Amino acid sequence: MANYWAIAIGINHYKHFQSLSYAERDAQTLHNFLVVQAGFSPEHCLLLTDQSPVLNVDEGAPNRDTILGYIGQICQNHLQPGDVFWCFFSGYGVKFQDKDYLMPMDGDPTEVATTGIPLESLFSIFRAARTDNILLLLDINRSQGVLGAAGVGAQTIALAKEYGIATMLSCPPEQFSHETLGLRLGLFTAALLEGLGQYGCLTLEHLAQFMGDRLPQLSEHHCRPPQDPVSIVPEQKRYQLILPGKVNSTGEEPGAGLYPGGSGSILPTDPTPPTVEPTPLPPPTGGNPGSEQPTPGPEDAASEQTWKQLVSWGSAILLGLIGLVISRNAGQVLQTPAAEISPTPVPTVVSPVGSLPPPASPLLPPTDSGADLGSFTKPADPTSLPPGNAGNQGIDFTVPPVPSPGSLASPVPGGAAGGQAGDSVVGTLVPPASPAPIAPSPSPGTPSNSDQAIINAAMASLSRFRAETPNNQVSDIVEAIRQVRQVPPGQPLYLQAQQIIDRWSQVILDMAVGRSQQRNNGDSVIAAKNYRSAIAAARMVPTDRPALHSISQQLVAEWSQKILDIANARAKEGYLSLAIQVAQEVPAGTPAYASAQQAIATWQAAQPPSPPPTAAHV
Repeated sequence: MANYWAIAIGINHYKHFQSLSYAERDAQTLHNFLVVQAGFSPEHCLLLTDQSPVLNVDEGAPNRDTILGYIGQICQNHLQPGDVFWCFFSGYGVKFQDKDYLMPMDGDPTEVATTGIPLESLFSIFRAARTDNILLLLDINRSQGVLGAAGVGAQTIALAKEYGIATMLSCPPEQFSHETLGLRLGLFTAALLEGLGQYGCLTLEHLAQFMGDRLPQLSEHHCRPPQDPVSIVPEQKRYQLILPGKVNSTGEEPGAGLYPGGSGSILPTDPTPPTVEPTPLPPPTGGNPGSEQPTPGPEDAASEQTWKQLVSWGSAILLGLIGLVISRNAGQVLQTPAAEISPTPVPTVVSPVGSLPPPASPLLPPTDSGADLGSFTKPADPTSLPPGNAGNQGIDFTVPPVPSPGSLASPVPGGAAGGQAGDSVVGTLVPPASPAPIAPSPSPGTPSNSDQAIINAAMASLSRFRAETPNNQVSDIVEAIRQVRQVPPGQPLYLQAQQIIDRWSQVILDMAVGRSQQRNNGDSVIAAKNYRSAIAAARMVPTDRPALHSISQQLVAEWSQKILDIANARAKEGYLSLAIQVAQEVPAGTPAYASAQQAIATWQAAQPPSPPPTAAHV
């Protein structure tokens, strides 16, 4: 029986790179899914993140030696013919001298060849394994601010084809991989978990097709630049099973673990469960020639007679009660107009064109897996993860459907109750001058065509902007929110409009974070301008979304201070003119603005006076 193995690596905090937001969460949620839902043995599933070390900081931290050591140990010592091995990495990737590298926690962009993990080395390790059922999943290219990130992936694609290793990349070399606050995950990982958990993708071919369809939808839904996955699936592995057919169905003892120790096991061997003796079934009552049917005894016959009498008496009493009710209310029923007893029309929920069907069950288990996962890895406390939706205790990958133009969607219960109403009054009827019959007004449960037109127009405007440029401007989303606010309270589509505003407000905050991570090529002025642009975007998060607005204000304070920190660093190095130029990028009204102005005045006073112009310059 084939065993399933996995290593999930996610790195948020780097020593020489800007921190990521959800790489660790990507690895943690995939690890939890494989163990809790897919049925991987906890002893065969390894989690490496910068927040949840396996044994201690040195052995569990995802540095270069640890990652290569564990992958090599699994492939060389544990994989057997027919086994399946998942290798997942979420973090930075760099291209250096036309070669692709994964950057571990201690990776240095100035020494890529000696501190990075060459993909060529990984493929060599995979080829030496005793099984070729290996799936490599790479969520790299996260930030456009990484020098050398552009173009990473080209060599990986070539190596996957050369070695015949099934590989999925989060995007092609010319694109960038994105993460979003709305999902608190990378888009690639969100689509991956959705395909595995909600849509039951059990083969490489099925998963590759799903990812190709779903990932672009998610990027568009969250107003991110286009992101398309790259899947390399060898022809002979198209229908290879990547998940166990049944959770924990083998009944066999788990294989050797990943750590050296007693009997080669990672964890203490679980006690053997007590053997449950099967309950003997009663002998069949028929089917064999010559078998006799049991004849009912006197007690059985008496019970049957008593039961028949009870049924007869109960039926008579029930019919009498029904007749009494009808006789007392017959007059009211006959006098009720037909219009008053007609059922109230129920608004029909129309699924958006092209949207995926809603999931039948939640995708992920709770983040706290407890003792079910053993002591192999303990995921980080959810409270230590990056902030997401207020009150969100788990991870929900269900993407709210976006109605297409012309579709009629009913209000979605549970939406936000806040928001501002527009000034226009929709649906006012003017009495006709003639005594002609007045058309009945729409029932309270029927959405107004005007309200639907408002929502459709706002969505169409974002689609139009997206067609003109791969990046939406924050002002475009702010304008779309202004349009949706015109749906007044009390209307059937008001709750849906508020949910749209919630989602787009998160997109604005996402875009602000993305601006803060844009490439600066080591230029202090460019870095300061990126932070200033991020602050401008964060200030556009609506104030009536208190949770998101609070996060945006914290980021504004953090980014303004980072600009001042850059200026102070240049001043300490003696570059006063550069320090002044950087400090001038601190926006007015931010917490660091007053300190920046004082520093500018100090540095200007400390600068040597400019020499008087010579005759040649007059």
